[in-house]
Order: sequence, then structure tokens, then C-alpha cells
Amino acid sequence: MRAQHTVLQEAIPPAYIRETLHQLDAWGVTVTNTEGVVGYLEQHPDVVAALLKAAEETRKRFPEAQLVLTVYEDMEFEHSYLTLYIRLWEYGPELMQSLDEIDTQYVPLLQGANGWFLLTTDFKTPE
Repeated sequence: MRAQHTVLQEAIPPAYIRETLHQLDAWGVTVTNTEGVVGYLEQHPDVVAALLKAAEETRKRFPEAQLVLTVYEDMEFEHSYLTLYIRLWEYGPELMQSLDEIDTQYVPLLQGANGWFLLTTDFKTPE
């Protein structure tokens, strides 16, 4: 299974990553550390479908939100993963329930994936 996964990763054309970033931009997603995000997507193309589904659904539910995509570096466990932060002007009690509902749409797409992706909030206000 791992060898098959490596072949898939090598077959991902750079245009696929560019198209992914273009779609995120069309949804108003701000990408920080673009080089790190591109590198992560090149190493873990199996998270792209989940990332796009989460971004699309989050934008639909929260059209006024700032969405920020970055690579989260977990130094304690020495691994990294993509994180899409949602930032709102006002945080209500329904936010976490909405994020849980969005999770049910994208998390199944991560089954068997080599990489990981997380949708969350850092409770900051939009910039």
C-alpha cells in the first residue's frame, strides 16, 4: 500500500497544486507560508479533496469569515499538518457545532490519507 501511495505522489503534477491554490483563493482563503503549504500538498496530495471540501463548506456557512490556511508545526510530536482557521468578528455558541457538522463532510475523505488536515478556530478577529 505504501509503495502504491508513493507512485501516486510522484504522479501529481504541479498544475494540480496551482489549481488547488487558485480555487482556495476564489473562496477567499488566505494562505500563509505559501511555500510550506505547497510543500505539504506536494508530499500529501491525498488531503486536497478534504481541504477543498472543508473550505467550500466553511465559506458557504460563514460567508463573512476570514479563512486562513497554514501548516501547523507540532514540535512536541515532530509532525505537521495543514490547518484552516476560521476567524469571525463575533463568536457564538453555534460555531463549534457548525465546525463539527463540516467535519462530518471532510473527515471521511481523509481515510487512508498519509497527511492530515484540520478545520478549527484560533478565536482571533479577522485582519
